[in-house]
Amino acid sequence: MTEIEKTNPENWKVGTSFLPGSLMQLEEIKNAGLDSIEFVLSSNELNLTYLGLKKRFDPYIERVGELGLEVWSVHLPFGSEWDISTIDIHKRNEILESHYEWLTWVSEWGIKRVIIHPSYEPIPENERLERIKACQYSLNLLAEKAKLLDIHICVEDLPRTCLGNTTQEMMELLKAHNNLKVCCDTNHLLSESPVDFIKQLGKSIATVHISDYDGIDEKHWLPGKGIIKWNEVINALAQSEYEGPFMFEVREDENDPKQLSECWNGLLVEYKET
Repeated sequence: MTEIEKTNPENWKVGTSFLPGSLMQLEEIKNAGLDSIEFVLSSNELNLTYLGLKKRFDPYIERVGELGLEVWSVHLPFGSEWDISTIDIHKRNEILESHYEWLTWVSEWGIKRVIIHPSYEPIPENERLERIKACQYSLNLLAEKAKLLDIHICVEDLPRTCLGNTTQEMMELLKAHNNLKVCCDTNHLLSESPVDFIKQLGKSIATVHISDYDGIDEKHWLPGKGIIKWNEVINALAQSEYEGPFMFEVREDENDPKQLSECWNGLLVEYKET
């Protein structure tokens, strides 16, 4: 691919994951010059039904629109209670019913992408193949439902024993449905580099989670504090024709919107100088 065929990172929107706490947080994000948010539905919420989501979160989505921000994506709840790879098919189908409710709520706001974890952990090695099949079963049904709602299911790469912890396993999961996309989390890849992952799955990447790490385990550090070569990551995304946004997902004590904006501007300057 030639330089002309690359997307231009200068045109990317910049965003951050957003765990609702107060409406003031949204104003801080806007004032810092960020464009987008990923709305995080925590598994700790007391009422994750369709009606519960509307009552709790509709005011936030309305405020996003008033401020001229964009809800780029919604991160669906995850954890053992919501593990779509569970082998128990009755439990799995109950979990999927909740996911269908969440997708309905997302679609009513015209949001086009949801992030889903393909599993929880730990996953015993002797169960792995069965869990992959169970996950594919779930992803197929979710992607079919999402397609009808004009939504893409974005499967997130995960660390340690979770499903989707390598490029090859992500490719296997994506076989479940042609409407599936990838959420590339740069700090979850423990056996390969984010650059290698992006080069192999770039065309399937619909969104990203940006943070740094030590290569040993996830850290969700601000970019520049770990081992990731950000010029190479940005270039790999551009070569894959990724069009943004550059979506930060950093630890809570570093998730200051002004700091995120400054970080992106610094990364962009370095990228343009190479």
